[in-house]
Amino acid sequence: MANVDFGNNGASSLTVTAAGKAGGILEIRLDDPDSEPVASISIPAGDGSEYADYTTTLEGVTGVHHVVFSFKSDGGANAQDELYDIWAKHSGMKPSTVTVLYMLDQFSEMTQGGIAQMCLLPKQTIHTVVQELEQAGYLEKVSVSGRKEKPLRLTESGKRYTADKLCGLYRAEERAAAASSP
Repeated sequence: MANVDFGNNGASSLTVTAAGKAGGILEIRLDDPDSEPVASISIPAGDGSEYADYTTTLEGVTGVHHVVFSFKSDGGANAQDELYDIWAKHSGMKPSTVTVLYMLDQFSEMTQGGIAQMCLLPKQTIHTVVQELEQAGYLEKVSVSGRKEKPLRLTESGKRYTADKLCGLYRAEERAAAASSP
């Protein structure tokens, strides 16, 4: 979630609405996916269809930040944003397509390698999605002198497509942010 404003006094808690298949820990980081978690929430195992609210406390989080969620299954392996994957499947989209659209919508321009690294997905997966979106006219590669890997960005058509496709996801994120008490 980009540009979440926790205010000058900060938020004392964060609530997420989630349904998981594998039980595990949802970690909340600020600004960088490699930063230390500022909070975590235990999500119980289920069938992925039963949504519930889960709350954790926050301390010392003030100002505007990018909020990064990551999920670690009970087995300790990273599950690539399982909660977003479930949303994608319920919306009839591939999770990897949602990931690419989401990242380009949030950060305007990113390279395929940057998306793969930030989202812990194989470069080939990102490459396949990029090809599909490029052929559909939803994204373009930006030529930058001296750079081997070209940044990607959404076309105007891609921005409209992304707004339409991800509006439900953004509403869910907004509900989760609004449920966190300041």
